[in-house]
Amino acid sequence: LEEVNVKKLITDTSIDDEVVLDTVITPELKMEGDVREFMRAVQGMRKDAGLQHDDRVVLTIQASDGGQEMVGKFKEDIRKTVGATEIIFGDAEGVEVLAGEHSLTVGIEKV
Repeated sequence: LEEVNVKKLITDTSIDDEVVLDTVITPELKMEGDVREFMRAVQGMRKDAGLQHDDRVVLTIQASDGGQEMVGKFKEDIRKTVGATEIIFGDAEGVEVLAGEHSLTVGIEKV
């Protein structure tokens, strides 16, 4: 399931050898995709800064309400994925990151 980015598999024994995909993108799925996009961008920032995998960082994020809600909802996943000890919302100087319809300015600091 993970390889093909599928959340759940439901089998129907009445259908023989046919696969039917539900391709409806719910708001929740859209937000998950936006968060993955955000995390990829932050990982790129870490690489550009020459940080190692075990280096810990503090992220300062300036975002619209929607962007802040997105980050807040997935804060723990973001922290674990990008190695952040803390995520702070406020005025930030850094790189502009586009994640879906959200524009966030992200500052990254090694701790």
